[in-house]
Amino acid sequence: MTDALRLVMCSSPEFRDRLGQGLGETYRLEGVETSLELAERLEEERPAALLIDPERTDPSDDDMVRVAHQARPDLPIALIVSTRSSACYSYLQTYGLGAAIPADAPLSPRPLKAFLDHFIEPEPRFGLDPYFPPNRRIERRRIDTPVARGDVLKELVNEFRECDYIVSHDLQVIFEETLVNAISHAFRTERNIQKYEEDAEKAFDVHDEIHVEWAVDRDLAALSITDNQGLLAPRAVWERFSRHSSMEGLLDSRGRGLYLTHLLSRQILVTIAPGMRTQIAVFFAPGPVESEKPIGIRVATRSARTST
Repeated sequence: MTDALRLVMCSSPEFRDRLGQGLGETYRLEGVETSLELAERLEEERPAALLIDPERTDPSDDDMVRVAHQARPDLPIALIVSTRSSACYSYLQTYGLGAAIPADAPLSPRPLKAFLDHFIEPEPRFGLDPYFPPNRRIERRRIDTPVARGDVLKELVNEFRECDYIVSHDLQVIFEETLVNAISHAFRTERNIQKYEEDAEKAFDVHDEIHVEWAVDRDLAALSITDNQGLLAPRAVWERFSRHSSMEGLLDSRGRGLYLTHLLSRQILVTIAPGMRTQIAVFFAPGPVESEKPIGIRVATRSARTST
């Protein structure tokens, strides 16, 4: 489809040029400066997605996100804003959006493509297969008991050891935080009480599942943890990220693990099928993790709920 290659952007020319260099000829980038110009572009043809820098919009102009929602309600929109700032998560909550990319983030082709594919695809897919070539081996494990994660962690660390752009300690922290988050928060009793303790030896009930996947390549590695409950809510994530990024949530017991995972990785992409499953995919790539990074949360609505 030709429109799948078209991105409309309200951004600085410098960022648009950098993004174009990172994408090569995969996408056609078109800049707009006003909401009227945006409305005209959207009326002409539906683009693959819209990227908006809320800091560049004229206060006297109409809200570009509102204009886009009215013209193309199903159009994927990402904000161009620093994910270090609590303002980013306030914007995402206010607009009901699920993706942000900082203007000065490293734009390495493979992590960038993973981010764009995740928020542009009509229905996000689960699993790591969309992010790696068909011949790349993807390891898959099912966690049957909370304590069984130790064996999986040993395998994971051993396989990632040859990857010189991954810090082993950070990998262990990410695995523990993400998996414990799933164990502690995904599974609830009928009275909404936590069902499993993180260090319990008791096996999960047969209908409660946690799956782990990982893959390692020369310039991209990924780890995903998926539960079969789908209870995570995007708005709750942005609220917790806002608190942690503003330092207000230093003592909060919830949300800290996912925010720490965001800080220690190149990017995280979350996919939710409400009431069915939640996948947290964590990506690693060459370059400093301290740099700005994209983040994305997608909610599947149709066929993706059963696809892998």
